[in-house]
Amino acid sequence: MAYHHKSGEDPPLNSPLACVGQCGLPGQFGHEFERDNSVAAVCTQSISHSESDDMVDAEILSQKPEAQAGSKGDDNSFSTDIGQWSEVDSMIHSVTFGQRIQVRGCVDSAIVEQYRQECAYAKSVLERVVSVIKFLAERGLAFRGQTEILGSSSNGNFLGILELIAQFDPFLSSHIDNHGGKGKGSVSYLSSTICDELIDVMGKQVMKTILSEIRGAKFYSISVDSTPDISHVDRLSCVFRYVLNDGPIERFVQILSMKGHGAEDLFNSLYSFLEEAKLDIKYCRGQSYDNARNMAGKYSGLQARIREKNPLAEYVPCFAHSLNLVGASAVNCVTTVSGFFDFVQNLYVFLNASTQRWELLTKGLDSNQLVLKRLSDTRWSAHSAATKALSKGFKNVKTVLENIAEDPEEKVEARTTAAGIAKKMDQLEYGILLELWTPILDRFHKTSLKLQSPQLDLNEAVQLLTSLKEY
Repeated sequence: MAYHHKSGEDPPLNSPLACVGQCGLPGQFGHEFERDNSVAAVCTQSISHSESDDMVDAEILSQKPEAQAGSKGDDNSFSTDIGQWSEVDSMIHSVTFGQRIQVRGCVDSAIVEQYRQECAYAKSVLERVVSVIKFLAERGLAFRGQTEILGSSSNGNFLGILELIAQFDPFLSSHIDNHGGKGKGSVSYLSSTICDELIDVMGKQVMKTILSEIRGAKFYSISVDSTPDISHVDRLSCVFRYVLNDGPIERFVQILSMKGHGAEDLFNSLYSFLEEAKLDIKYCRGQSYDNARNMAGKYSGLQARIREKNPLAEYVPCFAHSLNLVGASAVNCVTTVSGFFDFVQNLYVFLNASTQRWELLTKGLDSNQLVLKRLSDTRWSAHSAATKALSKGFKNVKTVLENIAEDPEEKVEARTTAAGIAKKMDQLEYGILLELWTPILDRFHKTSLKLQSPQLDLNEAVQLLTSLKEY
């Protein structure tokens, strides 16, 4: 087969010469072109056309350099130094494909465009959903309500806030109208399942950021405490302290599961977490817990086991908890004082047990007087609020008790109890103890609060404890 080409005319579009020209090869053969960072000489000699028939055999264009090795010097052939001749076909196909795409487009171009539009739409929805999740999480607010029905006042904060935003956001309003409440099989990004997945993803990212900060700071200290949750399972809360360029940082990191209450169980839970988080225990420089034996034990407590791994992890007991134990021990070693605080607690329990009696108490107190407070089981320094309220309203409280004791409509048991408490208030011993302990506990409570301040330094803590000791 031969292609006819007359001098001075462009070759046919489907001819090899035209294809070669479309591939971007130089119009003057014998030049060089670059492909894949390699330069190959296409031709070192022009194609000479026959004067008789102006024809070029197609076989010439398909011959490889080896086939023409013996025709060097022949004006009607390609030079033998053509490199990578097989790439010409590939270039022809590539250019032709590119020209076709520009004119007609890809077969799947509509599908690709639809995919891009759906991605942009989903991104816009998720931006709003994630913002609501961050808002609720930062403030510790509940997400779900009694139902997940859109438009219901009981659908919870998550859906409620999205509905509120939709009132001023046409895009979100349209999305809720078109996709909300369709049930399973419909992607709306409004369901509790998607919400939980996003919370989990965001939580993992926050954890990743905190751990990255700790590793960047290198040195850190730890503080842990165990407490039962609502299902009566003990959990170990874990807090890390470290220093960045902006100053000291304290982060709650994780709630760890516990298999037991012993020091070994606590250590295993904490050490496993450190290994999982890739935090080297050798960089721990401090540890702080309460004074419980399984935590603070000198030989087998949690702090001792950590110091076996890293002697530089200095143990510092919680100052506020230590002070709380000192106060509780000081009271329990004197039976008279212990009995006085039992009296204060019984007084509160009696009046608080009945709404009618509590109403009589609130009406009987002056506007500037404090309502009676209960004694705290865990924070001994909070006894200050109970004694202060009783000291300021002593006379009024006694009058209320006497009125209850004399009220014939009250039950006999209540009248007897009220009379017994009022009689104790008449005793000089209880009056002296009340006036003695009220200022002591007030000073004690203020010192305890100051010791828990984030801005406290070691020098100020020593001064506070010394002042309380000498008070």
